[in-house]
Amino acid sequence: MQYLSKLFLCLSIFINANYIHSNEIFENNKLSVVLILGDNGYGTGVILSDDGYVLTNEHVVDDNPNLRAALNYDYDLNDYDEFIHTVEIIKINKQNDLALLKINNPKTLLRPIKISRQSPLVGDQVYAIGHPDFSVWSYTTGYISQIRDDFEWSYSDNFERLADVYETQTPIAEGSSGGPLLNKYGNLIGINTFGDEELVFQNFSLTVNEIINFLK
Repeated sequence: MQYLSKLFLCLSIFINANYIHSNEIFENNKLSVVLILGDNGYGTGVILSDDGYVLTNEHVVDDNPNLRAALNYDYDLNDYDEFIHTVEIIKINKQNDLALLKINNPKTLLRPIKISRQSPLVGDQVYAIGHPDFSVWSYTTGYISQIRDDFEWSYSDNFERLADVYETQTPIAEGSSGGPLLNKYGNLIGINTFGDEELVFQNFSLTVNEIINFLK
């Protein structure tokens, strides 16, 4: 587990006190978001380090062989193949639905996202980047509706998940899973994970505390 300790120490974890405009939040973070592809589905991931560690949801990679990560098209690369990288799974936690991946031999210097230690409050505006319904690198915004500790949910596999989550009205859809939830400073405060199929304004993201505990 030495590599995880080293990774955690190297992450850019800080509280940025400078408010930035909404369009800057997207521009500053789009290169930190990848499209995760596999034989049985796709999702979103967040680059944590310049050597290629990526955070996503466990359900994005579960039973999804031949995993690859596609970089944002604004990286300075040439051929299509240069944007697509194989990945390996480093660590998973099925109960809280998190997975750590590693991009194999990235072909360019990667742009890691910045993680905040400051938890949001109910009513705070938040932002999401992901690939809902394969609309790649889409950007949405909403508010923290509530913070739910020890929240339980399951998917079609009926495995009972348990984690602290933010309930938000930030629109997400299939393909958004594993993408970043960002605060007004553009820092990572959560991982967008699932939504209510009947109530489109109820969506859920794993909290920043869950992220930090998983990476320790």
